[in-house]
Amino acid sequence: MPKLWLPDVNREPIPAGANDPKIHPVMLVVHRTAVRAPDQHDWFAHGSGGLESHGHTPRLGKSQQYRPFNIECDAQAAGNSWIVSGLRAGAISWETEGTADDVWTPWQESELVRIMRFLRDEWK
Repeated sequence: MPKLWLPDVNREPIPAGANDPKIHPVMLVVHRTAVRAPDQHDWFAHGSGGLESHGHTPRLGKSQQYRPFNIECDAQAAGNSWIVSGLRAGAISWETEGTADDVWTPWQESELVRIMRFLRDEWK
């Protein structure tokens, strides 16, 4: 069974809703938050109007994971999940702290590489 949580992150679970099915992750979609906020848990849990993300990497400091990788998050519209040969495939949604003018910090770049390697190794 593939691992559902990244090692060495702050786990801040957001419960799945009735419209959040189990998925088999097949891609990673990285977003920028467009704000300087080192943690997005409260926004996704209470203020987003039903959008969720699997996790968030701040400009500095430990990443947070909000959902296990086998639960859909609603941040990619039609790209959240889809059926292929009877299997529900889906995208992992990952946020990065930063505004439109920011570039990823070296920390964010290395953390995104770590996340991609983890997903590649666990979810073949």
